[in-house]
Amino acid sequence: LRNACREGLADLEAKSDNFVESQNYYQQVQTAAPDSITQVRVNAKRADVYLQQNDIFNAANSLDQALTQVPRNRQLSKEESKDLIAANRNVRSAVIKKAPKLDNDFVEALPTAPVSLVTSDNFTRFQATREVGKRAEAEDKL
Repeated sequence: LRNACREGLADLEAKSDNFVESQNYYQQVQTAAPDSITQVRVNAKRADVYLQQNDIFNAANSLDQALTQVPRNRQLSKEESKDLIAANRNVRSAVIKKAPKLDNDFVEALPTAPVSLVTSDNFTRFQATREVGKRAEAEDKL
């Protein structure tokens, strides 16, 4: 319950553009060593907060951490994967457009990824790659 309250406070602080406070609350949740699903969700949310701060490096790093924490022994439910899908869409698009060297293809590293995440990732990569003028590469993503 305490972690859920902290996570809720972090979400509110992020929506109020109080990014330092938001990251502090998220860090408190992660330090409490909750289950891997919570770690995935919080890292995905942290990625979005970093992105709001235009910190592409830390946004990509937090997203990659979230992806590596997805449990290998089961599929995530739609509810469990919604924050991860949203962060992946936002962060991957920004990375491809602003810092393509930070882009990591997670599909091979995450064979148990929810189909919705893989589909969203491929479509996001298609759109972002097309927007930066790489049509042939974009078509490969599609």
